[in-house]
Amino acid sequence: MRFILLALLLLCHSKANAVDFFFKDKSCKPTSETIEVKLSTKLSNLNDKTSEKRRLRSKAIEKYNNKGINAESVHVVDQFQLEISSRKNNSSFSKVTGHLDYVGSFTPSKNCNKQKAITEDMFIAGKHKQGKTHIVKGKKIEFTVNMSNGPKFKEFNDMRVTPSLFFGQQLGQSLEQTRSALGLASLELGSENKKILVYGRNHAFHFVDSKLVGYQFHINLLPMMLNNELPLTNKELEIHLDSHEPIKLNTALTTQLISKLKQSFSSINTATYKKSMTETQQQIAGISQGTLVKSIKGNSNCYGGIGLVDDYIKKNRSNFTLELLNADHEKIIITNCNELLYDNAGYISKIKLIEPFSTKNIKLKALANYFKKSSAWQFAGVKYEGFTDSLSSIGEYDEFLDKAEFTSELWNGYFHTYDGLLISAELMNNN
Repeated sequence: MRFILLALLLLCHSKANAVDFFFKDKSCKPTSETIEVKLSTKLSNLNDKTSEKRRLRSKAIEKYNNKGINAESVHVVDQFQLEISSRKNNSSFSKVTGHLDYVGSFTPSKNCNKQKAITEDMFIAGKHKQGKTHIVKGKKIEFTVNMSNGPKFKEFNDMRVTPSLFFGQQLGQSLEQTRSALGLASLELGSENKKILVYGRNHAFHFVDSKLVGYQFHINLLPMMLNNELPLTNKELEIHLDSHEPIKLNTALTTQLISKLKQSFSSINTATYKKSMTETQQQIAGISQGTLVKSIKGNSNCYGGIGLVDDYIKKNRSNFTLELLNADHEKIIITNCNELLYDNAGYISKIKLIEPFSTKNIKLKALANYFKKSSAWQFAGVKYEGFTDSLSSIGEYDEFLDKAEFTSELWNGYFHTYDGLLISAELMNNN
């Protein structure tokens, strides 16, 4: 009897683990009605948020299973909402708490795409999700969203570069053909009839009148200040020259090979790497072909912290020259006043004010020219390298070491300081 009971328990356990979960899969066909589960919990310590999310998902599955519906495939739509509040116990200490709500819709289904299936453990761990934060009426609300519905960055299928083809693209083809083949660009720089699409951090496609006129690869194409670390890697990049063996980025270049590269491409850059304490070798640092766009008209209208930022966006939307997408799928508008405006669902949720940086080593000439003409940031009357106490004219602040915690009617966050001077900032929109 004990053996039979154990066998039944194992059978039930294996059956539960065999259930596949699917998200945003349009091929799923419902086999019965959707079961909605709502749960909530209080967080006295915000560091417990991740473990509480797992607990709530596990509890939601338990409630779904208690309905007794037998299904091998379940289509799920779920969302977390975190509301954070703080309460001052005395003049020097604030207690921060959170209220975490969960809503999950479980639909038993069939005909789902098995390639999109995830296990129960993956679902509970949140491997299918990515968090986003919004500011709504001064309160911080965190949503967990399904990124399968967001912008995509493709891995290039063809990692070859030849004098006439660049990842399968050729000079003269249209802008839309390139976008269709290579996916969403991580950075766009353009105005009037000129545009540059950057993929990853190191590959630029140059367009004039919507036609591809040039391709550029360089290890220093973008400054590190533009944080768009994306999946596209360069280690598989292969440069093909006629009957030669493919040249990879770690290939040691001989004088003859460098000469051959210079004959084949309009520009070739090399770098010297240490092979050992006594030996060095030349490797490829950059190549270009065709015509490169060297100057793009910049947007001279900067936000500057005056008025509502969303009003500024509406007024200047058609004039923005430089836009970035980072690895978190955040769209960032970059003005030539060193302002990074984070566009979230049509409104600006965050702004970063960055320290002016050198454009000396930027190999994307148009981008270097864009920032070279820029000025240091100014924000509602305070400015880069202004004194920290100037913040008192626009809001309240608390200074601690190299940070000034700041709050005003429209913004809250941090100004980073050095020797009592304002250097940079990261501010959340309160409006």
